[in-house]
Amino acid sequence: MRFSSRNRRVDPTIERDDEDDRCPHFLALVDGEPVGASRLVRKGDSAKLGRLAVLKPYRRQGVGKALVRCMESWAMEKGIVHLTLHSQAQARIFWASVGYREQGAPFMEADIPHVEMVKDLESAGRNVFGGVSR
Repeated sequence: MRFSSRNRRVDPTIERDDEDDRCPHFLALVDGEPVGASRLVRKGDSAKLGRLAVLKPYRRQGVGKALVRCMESWAMEKGIVHLTLHSQAQARIFWASVGYREQGAPFMEADIPHVEMVKDLESAGRNVFGGVSR
C-alpha cells in the first residue's frame, strides 16, 4: 500500500511477513478511495494490532480512531479479550486517547523507538473506545 511503510518510515523490505496472508486487514475509505489501513493478528483470545497507517491529508480527522473502533468491534465479536500493539514512541498519545496503556520499557523496532501498549476489552466493558465513559 502506498501509505504503509513509506509514511511510517519503515523499510519496505520488512513490511510484509508471514501473518499478512492469514490475518484480517482493515481499510478506511473516503469517497471510495483508501486513506487508511491496519491489521489484527490473532493468537487465541488475544490479538496484536499493527500496520496502522493513515494518509497525511486524512490524519487528525478521526480515520485512525475509526480503524481502531472497527478492529476492536471485530475482536470482541470473535471473543478476543486482550489487545496489544507496538506503538512508535511519537504515537503513544494517539493510542492512549483510545484507551491503551503503556506496558514495559521502550525498545527499538525497525530502527524506530517503540513501546508496547495494551488494552483489555473485557475490563473496558462497553466502553472499548476510550478511557472515559460518556
